[in-house]
Amino acid sequence: MRARGYFTGFMVDALTAVDVALWDILGKSVQLPVYQLLSGAYRREIPAYVSGIPKQTREERIELALEWKAKGFTAIKLHLGFGVHEDAESGMNGLYFYEELNRGAVGTMPACEFPEVCVRIYQAFKSGDLDTARQTFYQYLPFMRIGTLPGFAMAVHKEILRTGGVIESAYVRNPNAPIDERIRQEALDTLKDVDLLALRWHEVKAAR
Repeated sequence: MRARGYFTGFMVDALTAVDVALWDILGKSVQLPVYQLLSGAYRREIPAYVSGIPKQTREERIELALEWKAKGFTAIKLHLGFGVHEDAESGMNGLYFYEELNRGAVGTMPACEFPEVCVRIYQAFKSGDLDTARQTFYQYLPFMRIGTLPGFAMAVHKEILRTGGVIESAYVRNPNAPIDERIRQEALDTLKDVDLLALRWHEVKAAR
């Protein structure tokens, strides 16, 4: 699991296994399925997605993606890290989300601090309100763009979350570099005229 990006140690993996086993034991002791112990079934069907399209060229990846689509899949998880231009064509931070929706995409791969924005764009697009989808996308595009700064992208994402109170520290590890005050201010400037839930997290917590 470490090779897959889990850096918390095998102890956490072991605790997870114990947690699952304890729920199973409890369910057997009271003769109830675990989903009922957890307040009932949330859904009866779970949507599946294709995990990656492992081909060497863009043309091969497109061909494979279309094959999966023909089999009924509506979502594909893409691996990034091929460079800015290549990643941008694979959904990097939502930079081309509106255009991708027009071309038949059913999702994107944004950073963690603005998922509700992508949901608004997607819902407006799916409802046929293309004007709202397009306007919302272009309102937030400067912010999406600054979240792709080479070497600083991760620090930008974490600084927004820290500023809003979602996390306590914006510390990043190599090979990521921390942002300076100038980049921080430039990132916040792109959000002056738009709403971002991550920056209102203190209000959200207080309301709860």
